[in-house]
Amino acid sequence: PLGSADGDPLDLNFPTEPPDAGECIEAESDCPADWEVLEIGIDEENDRFYAEGDTSGLVPPDRGGTCGGGAGADIYAFEPFEDGTYTFTLDSEDASADTVLYVRSLCGYTTPAAELGCNDDYSPDHYLSQLTLELRSEETVWVFVDSYNGAQYENNTQLNIVTSKQGRVDKTGEEDEEEEEE
Repeated sequence: PLGSADGDPLDLNFPTEPPDAGECIEAESDCPADWEVLEIGIDEENDRFYAEGDTSGLVPPDRGGTCGGGAGADIYAFEPFEDGTYTFTLDSEDASADTVLYVRSLCGYTTPAAELGCNDDYSPDHYLSQLTLELRSEETVWVFVDSYNGAQYENNTQLNIVTSKQGRVDKTGEEDEEEEEE
């Protein structure tokens, strides 16, 4: 159960002593120390953020998202450079890959309240995943690339993140303005 001392991974985020009656505690947003968090790169040429991963051999860090998962998951920290709409899309070289993608505001919590979105299949004919979310700048979200029904894939799963904002993004998160020729 949530917050128990039975070894549940969720215990890592709870204080050992209960708070005083009426006292609020701040939830820890970071992942537990033993969970590996991977880097997200910037592809300026194609105007996107991206990451490549492989779910084979990973130990499940948690129970998955509200729409599935629970196999070994690649976890990425993503901090939007500005408020806006961001679309997270998974692609794979493995045609049989059946992914699950979920995004959380609190990494180590599996409660629905910590989940910003979850997707198993983004169309009846497509078993990869896609989410579109409204995000706030400088508020880190945790992106989990998981798979359906506990399957693990030795593939080169690629996470692509694009924003609705027009213009290209450089490594500092500032928009590159192309000069118009008159």
